[in-house]
Amino acid sequence: MRCCSLVVAAAAVVVALAATTAVHGCGRWVASTAFEPIPDNAFPVKWDAHPDDKELYYCSCHNYTGSAWNDDAGFGPGWKCWYTTGSNRDFCHVGDFRVLVSDFPSSTGPRVVNSTTTRPVPKGTLPGYNVNDQFSCVQQVTIRSSPTTVPGSLAIDSNTGNYVCKSVTPNGLVGQ
Repeated sequence: MRCCSLVVAAAAVVVALAATTAVHGCGRWVASTAFEPIPDNAFPVKWDAHPDDKELYYCSCHNYTGSAWNDDAGFGPGWKCWYTTGSNRDFCHVGDFRVLVSDFPSSTGPRVVNSTTTRPVPKGTLPGYNVNDQFSCVQQVTIRSSPTTVPGSLAIDSNTGNYVCKSVTPNGLVGQ
């Protein structure tokens, strides 16, 4: 994942992020272990409308859904969320996921740049059909009636050829 090329996937995606949340879609993957399932600098997920008052974290784990774009075996693209409990509702399990952690202090972290029709990726080369994991993106979604911003992976829609931001949330696959 190329952190400094953080983008928003499509021109139609409107992203309203405060400066303090701009780093949530950028970082590096750290493998979980039995001794340290969640690194100290892992990004917590804040969903006000989540029914359980539990911590969640961004993680990528082996594809269990059959979606080709998310066939990543824990290395990205494709984002899921992991609960710190051991319930069977967990999307990722200890030893089977990598957690997104920040490579940047929040005061100097990367900034989110909106995509445009003529420049869908503000910096760097455009991702091809087989290298969707080069760029991260963020998008606004509604989770349990609460609007929120989630990270995702920049992909190319095989039907239209358009750039889309794909995320996995507790409600399932989201693509805009």
